[in-house]
Amino acid sequence: MGGEGKVIDSIKDIEAIGHRAVHGGEEFASSVMVTDKVIDTMKKLIPLAPLHNPANIMGMEICQDLMPGVPNVAVFDTAFHQTMPDYAYMYALPYDQYTKHGIRKYGFHGTSHYYVSNEASKKKKKKKKKLC
Repeated sequence: MGGEGKVIDSIKDIEAIGHRAVHGGEEFASSVMVTDKVIDTMKKLIPLAPLHNPANIMGMEICQDLMPGVPNVAVFDTAFHQTMPDYAYMYALPYDQYTKHGIRKYGFHGTSHYYVSNEASKKKKKKKKKLC
């Protein structure tokens, strides 16, 4: 295969793989190398993102199968918002809804928020903490 838009000649040209993962719950506050433990944890989080996490997991497993030894990294949309204090992420619900079922505000689209806040910081020539 060739022509306009060609990126690689062979699957062997791939040196690393990045996966955007929608929901990392409270377990993932940053990007992580994909391991069996990470995938197992993500499977436990499926109830929090039943439409997204299964597809994210499938992509990771397929890449690991097709390209063994190639590093896979998961970048979680929810990681950016993990610095929210509890008073900001708790809902006015019985506390056991949080402790038993993980119901809280997680914040989403964190990879986009991270990018936009960094670009705004550059344009304003201010540190990120001073933008808010």
